[in-house]
Amino acid sequence: MQLIVVGLAVIIAFLRGGRELILPNFVWKRLLLVAIGLQLISFVLPVLKVVLVDLSYAVALLFLYLNYKIVELRFALIGVAMNSLEIWLNRGAMPGVHVSGMDRLTVGLLNNHSQWHQFLTAKTVFPFLADIFYMSFPYKAIYSVGDFMIALSIGMLLQRVMGKPLFQENKRL
Repeated sequence: MQLIVVGLAVIIAFLRGGRELILPNFVWKRLLLVAIGLQLISFVLPVLKVVLVDLSYAVALLFLYLNYKIVELRFALIGVAMNSLEIWLNRGAMPGVHVSGMDRLTVGLLNNHSQWHQFLTAKTVFPFLADIFYMSFPYKAIYSVGDFMIALSIGMLLQRVMGKPLFQENKRL
């Protein structure tokens, strides 16, 4: 979903008269690369998945906290915190709802990726933070409220760095 948001945000910013993409000067930008790297390594080393994903979320939260002054990243901080909490409280896997609109292929994918996902059950802690939103376009997937907060943050950040912020920062912060 985030790649689609990036593409749409860049197109919308250009249509609004935005300039080329210039990334902001993040504090400790290497932390973001470490968080992404840990996520990627978790796919290669599924035995260490729980530890790597937990560490990845902790590093991502630290990066977002250190960059709190960038208003748009506050939404990502909330979204990552929501997803982290849900994963940590549910033994290292993000619960996902079984939607009647899902076809056998999607259910099969969830079953095959049981290291990263689990079905929503009565024992799920905070089920409202789980992957509960099913979307079939542009591809079939389920998302959480945290995923939407992260996507919103990415879209708003891209609007700002391309010179067309959606809102002005409050200078009193």
